[in-house]
Amino acid sequence: MNVKRINYPDTHQISVDEWLKLLFEETSNSAMVDIPVFYGVDSNDFYRCQIDWDIKKYETILEKYRMHYANIKKIALFLDGLQNMDKSSKQILDNEDLAKFWDTYIRPFDSSGFDMERISHINEHIEAGENISEEDNNYHKLYVESIYSEVEKRIGKRYCTYELIMRSVRLCQLMSVGAPEIIILNEARELATAMLIYEYGVSCKRVNEN
Repeated sequence: MNVKRINYPDTHQISVDEWLKLLFEETSNSAMVDIPVFYGVDSNDFYRCQIDWDIKKYETILEKYRMHYANIKKIALFLDGLQNMDKSSKQILDNEDLAKFWDTYIRPFDSSGFDMERISHINEHIEAGENISEEDNNYHKLYVESIYSEVEKRIGKRYCTYELIMRSVRLCQLMSVGAPEIIILNEARELATAMLIYEYGVSCKRVNEN
């Protein structure tokens, strides 16, 4: 299969606007493209996908991204209170639209019914490339299925739905703790990529080529 691959720019300082413009220029006339999963990281993980967009859709996704980013930035100011949830999100944010955004993209997933300490322990073994028992594997699968089911309820069943929510969450957390601008910028580009694939992806799968 002849697949075009997006290469990283020479600098990690490239703005999200410039990143989306680069993706548009490289993918608008291509059948299949590989878009890096982790911007600026030496990784073999790519989103191999077909993107259906034109100049009008490019302008639309750029505006959607800016609004999405602005909402995350506003919510980050109230993140501690929202996580404690001693009041409703609508009371804390004092804005119905922001409260709806929080419930859709930032609010933690419902983990009731699961032992999160056990899930965390299993994740550590998986990330370390270690074998886990069949019982733990089945338990972890149930947890993952519950998360993806909630993702689907929030934003539908499309490409990069989970990534879109998790990038939104991570960016909000980074803003909340005052992370360095370069780290926020890197995460913002990841969010923009997930939004693009979510909005206009015709086909997409995550691949790793060593």
